[in-house]
Amino acid sequence: MQTKQFLRQKPLKLYQNTLELELEADAIYIITTTTGQTKGTFGSPPENKPFPFPYTEDFSSYKPGETPRFFSDQKGTFETYQYPNGGMCLAQIVPAQGILWYGNWLLKPHSLIGDVNWQDYAIEGHVLIDGGEVELGGRYADRNKLGLRLILARDGRWQLNWQYSTLASGQIEYFNPASWHHMRLEMKGDQITGFVDGIKLTTVTDKSNMKGMAFIASSYDHNLFDNISVTPVSR
Repeated sequence: MQTKQFLRQKPLKLYQNTLELELEADAIYIITTTTGQTKGTFGSPPENKPFPFPYTEDFSSYKPGETPRFFSDQKGTFETYQYPNGGMCLAQIVPAQGILWYGNWLLKPHSLIGDVNWQDYAIEGHVLIDGGEVELGGRYADRNKLGLRLILARDGRWQLNWQYSTLASGQIEYFNPASWHHMRLEMKGDQITGFVDGIKLTTVTDKSNMKGMAFIASSYDHNLFDNISVTPVSR
């Protein structure tokens, strides 16, 4: 068994436009016509410290098509996007579900941020719904079911869910899908409150899960997110 890596071999020469080389078993070889290849190096890993809290991100420091720091996509793809006549934001760009691995269904495209030990906090941000629905969520507990979910659809329907269970729902009158809207989900003990555009939609009592990461989610549409923040709330 080979115990070494990246060993440079003697140069080979073409003979009648062919190469001949002897390969050992259980080894990987790379043949190239260029020079200068070396084994990569890395610096010291960063020190262990808590996730930044409070946390804010407006994506203004990124170029289009980048993955913002700290966002961990679990399904679909969220990348920075230059909004026409506006600033940088975050877009879900995958138009349909692809081939799944080993029945790895996952509820919908979503991206995680934060700390698994976060408890009482609010996640908020601006959304522009191109189609389907968007979510801001918290106390993430399961990749297939997510966690606490404030869901807003393009037609103004909203739901506050614990995973698949609907805790409250309603319809926003005169909802304009062509405009940006502000969403806020507060989690304070067992009191869960949802807001859209500064208006309180509902407060429910739920003890299903008392801590977990924050997340954003979207249907398979080009939905936009901006000015995401996670801040503490006191009981």
